[in-house]
Amino acid sequence: FKRYKAMCKQAAKENPRFAIIGGDIAYAAPKKGGQENWEKWKTFFSCWSQEMRDKDGCLIPLLVTIGNHEVTGSFNRGAKDAPFYYMFFEKATYDISFGSYAHFTFLDSNHTQKIKGKQTDWLKKVLKKNQHHKHRIAIYHVGAYPSSGKFEFPASQLVRKHWVPLFEKYKIHACIESHDHTYKRTHPLVNGKKKSGGVVYFGDGCWGVAPRKPQNRPYLAHTAQKQQILVVELANDGRKFWSVDPKSHMLDYYEQK
Repeated sequence: FKRYKAMCKQAAKENPRFAIIGGDIAYAAPKKGGQENWEKWKTFFSCWSQEMRDKDGCLIPLLVTIGNHEVTGSFNRGAKDAPFYYMFFEKATYDISFGSYAHFTFLDSNHTQKIKGKQTDWLKKVLKKNQHHKHRIAIYHVGAYPSSGKFEFPASQLVRKHWVPLFEKYKIHACIESHDHTYKRTHPLVNGKKKSGGVVYFGDGCWGVAPRKPQNRPYLAHTAQKQQILVVELANDGRKFWSVDPKSHMLDYYEQK
C-alpha cells in the first residue's frame, strides 16, 4: 500500500488528463480458488480518490484493462472468474478515440478472452479503421517483449504471433505493457529486430509493487529496476515519453516525431 500511495502522489503531480493501469489493479484475486479480497479493492479506490487529484482538486479519470491478478486462475479463464473487475469496469477489450487526434486500444492478454480468434479479428478491424489517427497506442498486460519474465512465456508468444504483426502493419506508435514489474523501453522494432519507424514497447507495470531485475536482451533500449510511472505527452509534432520514480527522478526520456 505504501508503494502504491507514494506513486499515486507522484502521478498526480504530473497533472494528467487521465491515467491508465494495464492490469493487476488491486491484486485481489486468488491464484487458484476462493473468494476475491474485497478489502484490497476498497483500499485501491480509497487511495485513488484521495491522492489522484489534479491541480484543481478534480479526480483524475482512470482507464484500465485486465491482468492476471484480477482473475481467479490468472489465465485462460472467463468473465465469471473476474467478477469485481467486470462489475467495476465492464470491459477488458475496447477502444477509445479522441476525434481523429488519438486512438487507444485496450486488450486482454489471455486472462478472460483468448488472444487468438475473435479478439485478434476485432483488433484488426479497429486498427484498420483508426490507422489515420495522429497518435495510436495499444495497452495490455502481458508483454510481447518482456523485460524480466521469460521470452517464451505462453501469453507473450501469442501476443507476438497474433497482435504484433497487426501493430506493425497499421503502424501503432507505442505499446504499453505490464506484468514484469520493471521499467523498460524497447528499440523501435519490426519482427523483433531494431528498425527505424518500428513499434516501441514501454513497460513494464511497476506502479505499486516491488521492482524486479530486468534482463539484458537485444530488443531492450533502456531498463531500470525501479518503481515508476510512464508519462506520455501528445502533441501535433509527435510524442514524448518519460518515466518518473516516486521521488520525482526521471529514469528515461524518449521522443517520437
